[in-house]
Amino acid sequence: MGNVFVYGTLKKGFGLNGYLNSSKYLGKAKLPRALLFSFGSVPYVNDSSNKDDIVLGEVYMADSYAEAQIDFIELSAGYYVLYREVELEDGEKIFCKVYFRGPSEHSVLVEDGEFK
Repeated sequence: MGNVFVYGTLKKGFGLNGYLNSSKYLGKAKLPRALLFSFGSVPYVNDSSNKDDIVLGEVYMADSYAEAQIDFIELSAGYYVLYREVELEDGEKIFCKVYFRGPSEHSVLVEDGEFK
């Protein structure tokens, strides 16, 4: 089991959230020093050196089955994993698996850091 920070189509209300049905929802969270981009309807995160750049998302404690499914989906789509500290709504800071992706030529910065 591991903590996973999700910021796009794995969030509640989006198409891939069903893969997290067996996981425990820990709450909304902020990923600091990160930028959110969108390539059409596909979001991805890149590192930022600016401490004020924040990506908004959710944290789940994923069971091993859910984590394996998500890894397969994200890694086969060109994402890679980094472990980062995120801050939950109550101020608690925890380390999570986060799926990053390299820049895309036709992507757009999501200014407010929240995929909608």
